[in-house]
Amino acid sequence: MDISQDEGAAHVGPGKATMVAEEQPPAPDAKLKEPMQVSWADRCTLFFLGDAGEQIVIKRAELDGDVYVREPEQLTMRAESLDLFFDTTDAERKAAANQARSTPLKQLRANGNVRCRVSGPKGPDEVHSVACDNLDLMTARARDGRLYAHTMVATGHVRAIDPERELTAGLLSAVLGEPEAKATTQPTTKPSDRDSMAGNLERLIASDDVRVITFPDKNTAEGSTLEIHNSGSKADGTLRTTAILSSFDGRKPAKVTWQNGKGSLTGPMITMVKETQELAVSGPGEMRGSYQPAPGDPERPVEITWAKGLFGRGDVFECQGNVNLKSTDSDGAVNTATGETITLATTRPTTRPTAQPADGTVLAKKSRSTTKPSGDFDVMADRAIASIELRGGKDDKARVESVLTTPQGFRHMQAAGQLIQFFQPDEAHKRLLIPSPGFMLLQDTRPPADDKQSKEAAADPMSLRGTTVFKWDRGMEYDQATSQITLVGKASVGRQEGAKEQPLEIRGEKIVATIQENAPTTRPTTAATRPSGGLFASSSRIQLKYLHMEGTELLPVQILSGNLNVRTPILDFDPATHILTLKGTEDNPVREYDEHGLEAATMVEATYNTVTERWVVKKLTAKMRK
Repeated sequence: MDISQDEGAAHVGPGKATMVAEEQPPAPDAKLKEPMQVSWADRCTLFFLGDAGEQIVIKRAELDGDVYVREPEQLTMRAESLDLFFDTTDAERKAAANQARSTPLKQLRANGNVRCRVSGPKGPDEVHSVACDNLDLMTARARDGRLYAHTMVATGHVRAIDPERELTAGLLSAVLGEPEAKATTQPTTKPSDRDSMAGNLERLIASDDVRVITFPDKNTAEGSTLEIHNSGSKADGTLRTTAILSSFDGRKPAKVTWQNGKGSLTGPMITMVKETQELAVSGPGEMRGSYQPAPGDPERPVEITWAKGLFGRGDVFECQGNVNLKSTDSDGAVNTATGETITLATTRPTTRPTAQPADGTVLAKKSRSTTKPSGDFDVMADRAIASIELRGGKDDKARVESVLTTPQGFRHMQAAGQLIQFFQPDEAHKRLLIPSPGFMLLQDTRPPADDKQSKEAAADPMSLRGTTVFKWDRGMEYDQATSQITLVGKASVGRQEGAKEQPLEIRGEKIVATIQENAPTTRPTTAATRPSGGLFASSSRIQLKYLHMEGTELLPVQILSGNLNVRTPILDFDPATHILTLKGTEDNPVREYDEHGLEAATMVEATYNTVTERWVVKKLTAKMRK
């Protein structure tokens, strides 16, 4: 060893050292901690304070060449070089002298291919490891006097692993909280006899191509920067973990994935709070996942894009600004929904299955969650959509659309209104509501189902085959449980002229159309081909089963089709029997008009066969023209 009094330093070649860094237990039968072992391959330079008349203490140590540090219970480290800075304040120097130990470590700076492993209170079950180019570690004193790792900064090719996640980045900065205080009395069974040199994570900031994988679900997060803040206490239930993932460098947006990458969320900045299930995406973004129409059905892909942001808490998520939703059914039907805002109400299963579903966004009957997500980026995973609400903008209505093309023809459904609501309390009950003025277009050029009743109804002159438009002023509701479409407020049904159909228009104050969905007879109704799997429209052939209409004295029901021009207070129509029933009163009768629009006859009640054009009339009054 070369000692230089002028420099206040000692120079040592290759070697090793033993350091007693903490106070030893005074009791004779107490377990002594093993000392820290340090070795180096090239040289060690020690810098001192004090002189021959004083207690000499080490203020700094510089180690070079394959440095290895081992604190048997908690810490191992390797690096090309290592600088140790010790706390040489008067109080610490006096305490070190009285307790026959070295002054406590204040800062550790490791450079070159750094590999560090730190064990937590649970020992081998709670290992934190860091690999990087350079590592700075600062210590602090806990309230009970223990020394613990307080801040850590890792730079260059950072890879950090703990029991909950793996993180890679160019830079990582972490602030650790104070370890739990030692118990004043020993419990009967101790989980560990070690004193932790690190507390729980309080704050983490990572930057430069950040990527995180959470365990055990392997959700991922990618972005330019990641911030994780812990506040409150786990002991009293106030712990909150907030993760902020952002990417403002213009290269690619921040991205979170779940369920093996089949669900994803992207945007400029993504904020999540695990305990309260809060989620926010600031700015334009996209969410991809899938839904399951019914238990046992295969998942269907779905994606949502927006221009302004996404905000969610608990079971409700709202997307804002030119929102587009797109899904694809098993038969190839493409469903879309657009609006200024879309609100999704979701649920979680009570318990998670052993084998996780293929993605995080499903449409299926599941009970409300009794547990909260476990991972930092698990807010959207394993959810079921219970309802969707679309709102139009100032100058445009919200719209839903479904298009299916087959070799036999195509089916097209489109609906629009200022407000569109879709509810699915369970897999067998769907409701579509538009409680505002709007319209719905139905086109189905496929042949009818292969049964007598369907063929008879399809052949009726007043059937809804071809292209049919529904309009209303107050509202529309489709209820799958009752198989009814109800239109209210200056409602109308209009069929456009086609190759086989003549124009048809029916107007009234209220229209109730009962429909039946006929599955194709050539396709088996297995889970993969069940026709009930559409998001907004069934892939089945929609057939009119019954039509009921009501009018008022000022706005009676009116039928315009070919030579038929009738106004009536009440109308009922059965397309299978081709019977149109018109009902009125003596004060407000049924009225028939000629081709010139002049009243030709009135009647209290009548039936009309739409195929044979035969009338059966009760109390007919004919008008004599002059």
